[in-house]
Amino acid sequence: MLPFRLLGRHSPLAEHAESWIRSLTPEFDGEQGNAFWEWILEHHGSGACLNEPLLDTYFFCRIHDGKLVATASLVQDDRDVGEKYDISGIWLGGVMVKREERNAGIMKAAFHSLDAFIQAAVDARGAALTVNLFTTSPPFRHLCSVYRFESRGFIDVEFFGKAEERFEKVYNPRPIL
Repeated sequence: MLPFRLLGRHSPLAEHAESWIRSLTPEFDGEQGNAFWEWILEHHGSGACLNEPLLDTYFFCRIHDGKLVATASLVQDDRDVGEKYDISGIWLGGVMVKREERNAGIMKAAFHSLDAFIQAAVDARGAALTVNLFTTSPPFRHLCSVYRFESRGFIDVEFFGKAEERFEKVYNPRPIL
């Protein structure tokens, strides 16, 4: 799991990620690649990243060959849904697995890594953090329940022009033993 801010905008991996993301299509990926990459850049350059170290786009690579296989972002607000509905916390969005890597457990591994990373950060700072997300993907909804995200019902996501299920998880610091 590699954060974009440490890689740098013009690193070989970031350039490879850009090429992959820009190649996404609504027909095969449910995402328009150019708009998705611009969304990543918009959040990557936001001032909120300076105040909250967790806010970044994370690239997931296979250990044995270093191949980029997935991405996910932690952002201040995803598609202005937090502001519209007055929902506090940060947002998990921009979750995508490469087409040729799907159905191989990559999303589960990435979600597990991100969940553990967030929990470790919360433990280190000693303060709770709420993470929100929205989705209509059945496999992703299942992962939400596995990792104890609670459904908060459906919300209208204007950008997508449809209702999506919102999930929320409050990460609390674990006691130091």
